[in-house]
Amino acid sequence: MHIRMATELDAQPLLRLLRTVASGGGLPRLPDEIAFTDVETALRKSLHNGFCLVMDHPEGVDERVACVLCHRAQADQNKHILCDLLLAVHPAFQHQKRGRTLMTILLEEIALHHPTVGKVELMVREDNAPALALYASLGFQIEGRLEMRARTAEATYLAEIVMSWQNPNFEF
Repeated sequence: MHIRMATELDAQPLLRLLRTVASGGGLPRLPDEIAFTDVETALRKSLHNGFCLVMDHPEGVDERVACVLCHRAQADQNKHILCDLLLAVHPAFQHQKRGRTLMTILLEEIALHHPTVGKVELMVREDNAPALALYASLGFQIEGRLEMRARTAEATYLAEIVMSWQNPNFEF
């Protein structure tokens, strides 16, 4: 398992990964709703003002089996927050602790080397029990619910759960 910091050359492989994960219901978007420009923008924000870790395919092909990315909030009053966290693991590689590994590396990097990052925020659909359990086990706390935030393919509405992790070494 090879984990590394992403580069801008990862945009196309990340697009394929995110569309594959979305097709299995693992993201709150349909595959066709994930545009290359969206991936480029998120990747650029994460590379220049946040973090983006990728896990390369174990067979050496030009594919990514998992990624985690986030970036600093734009407003000066929120610069201590990493937001829009996205964790995606290819369905064929789920339940193998790959997402947990990426998240652990990210949170340890923040805690050990980034004392100006106070917290990491994310949102999870209420029906994604494995993700909610993973984030809770890593120390994320529920901060709230956004009711009727996500419309499903079956035309029902789900809440998104707002969660955050606080850096124990944040410099107040």
